[in-house]
Amino acid sequence: MTQEPKDVEVRIYSIATSMSESIIFLDETEGSRILPIWIGPMEAQAIAIRLSGYPSPRPMTHDLIFSVIKTLGLTVKKVVITDIVENTYYSSLHLTDPDGKNPRLIDARPSDAVALAVRFGCAVYINEKV
Repeated sequence: MTQEPKDVEVRIYSIATSMSESIIFLDETEGSRILPIWIGPMEAQAIAIRLSGYPSPRPMTHDLIFSVIKTLGLTVKKVVITDIVENTYYSSLHLTDPDGKNPRLIDARPSDAVALAVRFGCAVYINEKV
């Protein structure tokens, strides 16, 4: 009997940005491995702005999505980077209602998922197989 790969909790180690691309580095909270994921400069900016605590004068796209999810009475409980196929990462948002029932999984790009995770203050995980 094979065991399913487990999810490993990670945190944002750093973000490196150039004019044309950005890389987010995620490291294990209880380990030493670091995973670099190439993301767009706009997504990197959305993550960095939220981490810096700088208030945006108008809601950015990820702020809008955050507001919509909250207005619907839902929250993002966690984000999981689930797979990599042909150099493309896949992730999912794990949404729930206030009583923890009716969990929902939403497919998302890892950069968008992490941008929402920093807004909701939830954990980010990477599936061990990645």
